[in-house]
Amino acid sequence: MTSWVVKEQARARLAREIVLPGGGFRGPAGIRACILYPNTYRVGMSNLGFQTIHAILNATPGLSCERAFLPDPPGRAGHGKARDGIISLETQTPLAEFDLIGVSVSYEMDYPNVTRALLEAGIPPLARDRDERHPLVLAGGPCITFNPEPLAEFVDLCAIGEGEEIVPGIAAVLRDVSMARGASRAELLAALAEQPGVYVPSLYEPEYTPDGSFAGPSPQAGAPERIERQWVRELDRYPCASLILTPETEFGDLFCIEISRGCGRGCRYCAAGYITRPPRIRSRARLLEGVRAALPHRRKIGLVSPAISDYPDLPGLLNDLAEMGAEVSLSSLRADTLLSSPTLALAGSGESAITIAPEAGSQRLRFALNKSLTDEEIYAAVENALAAGIHKVKLYLMLGLPTETEADIDAAVEMCQRIASYPGIRQVTVSANPFVPKPGTPFQWCAMQSEAVLSARRKRLHTGLKTHKKLSLGGESPREAIIQGALSRGDRRLAPVLLSVAGGQSWNAAFREAGIDPAAFACHEIEPGAPLPWDHLHLGAGAECLKREWSIAQSAATHPRGGLTPACQPGACRRCEACSNA
Repeated sequence: MTSWVVKEQARARLAREIVLPGGGFRGPAGIRACILYPNTYRVGMSNLGFQTIHAILNATPGLSCERAFLPDPPGRAGHGKARDGIISLETQTPLAEFDLIGVSVSYEMDYPNVTRALLEAGIPPLARDRDERHPLVLAGGPCITFNPEPLAEFVDLCAIGEGEEIVPGIAAVLRDVSMARGASRAELLAALAEQPGVYVPSLYEPEYTPDGSFAGPSPQAGAPERIERQWVRELDRYPCASLILTPETEFGDLFCIEISRGCGRGCRYCAAGYITRPPRIRSRARLLEGVRAALPHRRKIGLVSPAISDYPDLPGLLNDLAEMGAEVSLSSLRADTLLSSPTLALAGSGESAITIAPEAGSQRLRFALNKSLTDEEIYAAVENALAAGIHKVKLYLMLGLPTETEADIDAAVEMCQRIASYPGIRQVTVSANPFVPKPGTPFQWCAMQSEAVLSARRKRLHTGLKTHKKLSLGGESPREAIIQGALSRGDRRLAPVLLSVAGGQSWNAAFREAGIDPAAFACHEIEPGAPLPWDHLHLGAGAECLKREWSIAQSAATHPRGGLTPACQPGACRRCEACSNA
């Protein structure tokens, strides 16, 4: 039974929320859905994709949608306990009483939280153990799009691609072929599998070779051989913004709005850059309309995009927002853009820091990543920021990248020290995270470095940075990165691990008990052309494009000025197939 404390916490949170036009819950109606974020309220409400799907489902005729989150950790006021179960925020309804549970998964380390949520809700965690008495469990989000297999045993269906294009079709099937009208769970799943972008894992049986290697999925009769990723052609059709404002988020004082989606730069490590192709923008008029509705409640506006710098006439947009009285915060800018007027507009908006993502210390390694940023552009960007009155810099780096050597680490140390030594710089924060290969990218085949190598390179970086008082170093641990790599490239054999972690075991103990070494998934190179757990999903870029880019990256190790592929131009090139079904 849910405690009074948890219900009161839900009501208090609702009372603090401000609902903008297009957002919110209109009351229980028809098919009842609940979208679950497998983390806390604070984390979930910081996710624009989560808010967007909530709004779309509530705008769908014959369906209503509520929200649910994991209990807050102990020590936070009003935190829930496992025995309290999980309830919806809007009506405090137990999760098990809904017709549909939608789970939004953005981060691999949240996988056990999906299982944990089902356990705490009293729902059998394994899909094969559920029947017509239980809600359907739909999973979506970036991780599900590029590789749903680690969670395949726990969910009934997956949305492959951008949810705006997929959930209306799912809702239509639920209305027309619902269990309430006598359809069995199997009949309902078969009907859902016919919808574009819908993957029903129970209709596919994974096969393995005698030595344990993945050999491919075997679809049942009637199941599609391949599921096509779905994507939105016109972003203006769907708002993607903080339609529900709350102070209890990672960006409590911000109204965040997506200005564009997808990135055509083609960085070879970046899943977001590949699975969200082609790049698309929102019109300035629609953006200003959204900001105008939020300004009575939030003066600071966060512009969100994987490639903010590529927005056409970014200075013009920033000037429009400044004239409206908005203070602007940008998630990240490319250093080559910081060479020009956006830096001045950014400084004028009250921003006190810039974020630059070189990813690698040497220009040679950046080119192997297909990141065209030169050393000169990085330093010129910092100088321009200083001239505009910005005195703090945050740098993003990766360790253990393909073709990386210790010389590349030393180059990163030199770059950070030089930036920290500029007169006027007050602080340089360096976030250095181990490289994790992601499905659907040219680096999906390459091996992660071992935990020992990653630790040694991090120590080398730290030793070089600690001598400068303005430099600080943060980032994920190598051990956690190896686990993330196993989840990224893993398959259904990881289900027992996730169950154990959801039940309270440590990652190390769970892998040991299951007889699985996470490095077996993360730290071995895969031969291009070998079967992959996600091969039955078409994620945008075709296999030949990915192989070509992987080959270029490898050859760039011996060609310091080589390795660059031009940015994609939607409608004007056909290098990767992402636009082929536009």
